[in-house]
Amino acid sequence: MIVIGFLMAASYIPVFLAQEAYTMLIQVGTLLTLIATAFILAWKGRHQQAGVFLCLLLIIHLVTVSFVIQGGTGRFYLIPVSIMGFILVRDARIGSVIFALSFIGFFVAEFAPKYVEPMIIRTEDSSRNTFIFNMIMIFLGTLYFIYQFIITNRNYEKEILKQKDLIEDQHKELEATHNDIRDSIIYAKRIQGAILPPTTMLKKHLPEHFILYKPKDIVAGDFYWMEPTDDKLFFAAADCTGHGVPGAMVSVICNNALNRSVREYNITDPASILDNTRTIIAREFEKSEDEMRDGMDIALCSLNGLKLEYAGAQNPLIIIRNGEMIQIKADKQPVGNYFVETPFTTHHIDLQKGDMIYLFSDGYADQFGGDNGKKFKMKRFLDTLLEIATKSVEDQRSILNDNFEKWRGDYEQIDDVCVLGVRI
Repeated sequence: MIVIGFLMAASYIPVFLAQEAYTMLIQVGTLLTLIATAFILAWKGRHQQAGVFLCLLLIIHLVTVSFVIQGGTGRFYLIPVSIMGFILVRDARIGSVIFALSFIGFFVAEFAPKYVEPMIIRTEDSSRNTFIFNMIMIFLGTLYFIYQFIITNRNYEKEILKQKDLIEDQHKELEATHNDIRDSIIYAKRIQGAILPPTTMLKKHLPEHFILYKPKDIVAGDFYWMEPTDDKLFFAAADCTGHGVPGAMVSVICNNALNRSVREYNITDPASILDNTRTIIAREFEKSEDEMRDGMDIALCSLNGLKLEYAGAQNPLIIIRNGEMIQIKADKQPVGNYFVETPFTTHHIDLQKGDMIYLFSDGYADQFGGDNGKKFKMKRFLDTLLEIATKSVEDQRSILNDNFEKWRGDYEQIDDVCVLGVRI
């Protein structure tokens, strides 16, 4: 590379000595060779090597010319060359090296010729030839810049198209996976829907009732349950551990345990049903190698005429009678593995015609929303029940749903919601 640079500078000698036309061809030919080499490197995709090659040769050439020609101005071309490194190479470290070499070359070309005799004396003809040569040099350099710009843009376009195709393929694959998962969850919803009591059964045994059931996801951990027997009607609102798919899987186990307690074990006392259900759930989960503390909170009732029996795990029973609220508290333990397990308690209540009974999970009261993004809270929820208790069950459901959505606003629903209301 250094030798080629000196040859370029030496090619000036016959131009200024002989002033023959063919000597200009030698000069131009040398430059064309260098530019062609840079073009070839760029065409082969070696853009960085081409840029470094071109910048270093220009530095060597321009510094050498300053020594060879009296009053040569080649050093001033080193200023734009110092910037070319950053443009052509696009590597900050290499660009910085070329920048430093250009300025070192500029100061060498500025001061060193004072101590060295020039080989060529500038004349009017030589100045004209130098101008012509510089114009050719600028023209070819500009062509290289344009070529480099076009090639780089093409490569970027190819890379962008390649990345676009890759992203589209990944998007299609992700979309297909998402659709498969969604289809599976929707099918799981159908299975979960099959374990919920149908509307006809609810209407038959509880003519005046409403259910506000709002899963957080497609499937839910909350569920409502009903089981009629010869002399009693059992119904409940339950909240299983978690929500979404995990909660739904636990709900299937808990629902099955309730059914078995009544159908298979013929248990009719609500507290005993919860005790037996806890045993079944624990037996199912003890098969796992990991410790499982999943279970459910529940409010369970049995109704026989105006006689109501209630047992609860965390979730209370609310009765509103003549504008007053009666709250029956639940046992402070879930139906499932717990640190200290005690038998559940059955509460006996004599009902009156027109009483409103409410069973619910904690999803409604725990929802964030309002102007300050706070929880709805249990007190506000109970006050709402007290306000709407005299309305029809259809209106009660509508009001509860509207209030929930208004409170939630743009906030995400954080849990499943299940509210069961029954008028006696």
